[in-house]
Amino acid sequence: MRHGTLPYRILHDLDRRGLSVFKTAQVAKAHESAQNVSRALRKLVDAGKIEGVTHGVYRVLSGRTPNLAFNRAWSSPGVDLPAEKTIAITLARPTFLDVARLCRAYGVERVRGVLRSLASTGDVSPLLASEWQHRLDNIQRGFADAARHSTR
Repeated sequence: MRHGTLPYRILHDLDRRGLSVFKTAQVAKAHESAQNVSRALRKLVDAGKIEGVTHGVYRVLSGRTPNLAFNRAWSSPGVDLPAEKTIAITLARPTFLDVARLCRAYGVERVRGVLRSLASTGDVSPLLASEWQHRLDNIQRGFADAARHSTR
């Protein structure tokens, strides 16, 4: 995100206001036209900075590695792994709380994409992949419910 661009200004404004869940209308009031704001929000979604929760409601993604129940990369202590690698090794030995934390930090769709990739290469069993697809649906519904309650 380049300084001065509308997506950057929106992220900065959300951070300054302490909003982690917001409606498009909340952002549109403070910035230019609704059309420009919608385009900027799509750019932020594509960049993995925010995630759409329900129609017109978004969630800011931290992008920071979450604190997981245990270090699955114990053989590489102190190494800062890329997000996809962290997600993949967590999905290889998943716990619900850790997967929910990954979804909170990186977004449900990013976690779902890594799970699909692991399933297609055979790194996780089809049964595990199917079970976790359902659990990811539940996590996504939970985020949507929480967003509805926090944006009233």
